[in-house]
Amino acid sequence: MPKGLKIYLSGLLMGAADVVPGVSGGTIAFILGVYDRLISALSRVNKDSVKMLLKADFKALWLYFDGTFLFLLGSGILTSIFILAGFVTYLLEVYPSYLWSFFFGLILASAKLLINQIQGFNGRHFLIMVLGAGVGMSLSLLVPTQFDTSLSMVFFSGMVAICAMILPEYFRKFFTVNDGHVWLYFVCY
Repeated sequence: MPKGLKIYLSGLLMGAADVVPGVSGGTIAFILGVYDRLISALSRVNKDSVKMLLKADFKALWLYFDGTFLFLLGSGILTSIFILAGFVTYLLEVYPSYLWSFFFGLILASAKLLINQIQGFNGRHFLIMVLGAGVGMSLSLLVPTQFDTSLSMVFFSGMVAICAMILPEYFRKFFTVNDGHVWLYFVCY
């Protein structure tokens, strides 16, 4: 399979995960092996990139940001979000157990991959993992008490939702569902 197609397909899968509240495209990126490259490219927003932008050195900026990778991945994510948002919403309404089970399986698979990367996994690591899962489950049970629909809150919620697309599962769910603005996340698409 051509490298560019693999990156685009990775984006499609990440976008599919991103349309499900509480599921992160970041987990899919991790499973598919593109997470480190994505974070590396996004972390290059710094004074060097600003200098390149101010000098209008767009070719150097494109290379600096790994532009081809970001373009292909982003195109896949956007394509998937626009195509699948309605379908995933339908699945959440009609077959919620199957869909949540599928994504829970992906989360378990990513946890297994992380465990395999830890050299000398021991009881301390297991305890930390269980505590983290407990905190995550506790956060997922929180219910919003207020629903502020001011433009500034809608703008802030949108910013958080976009940033949360690459965060691990439980943090994303906390930010998008528990601030009461998960509806905005779907309306944007």
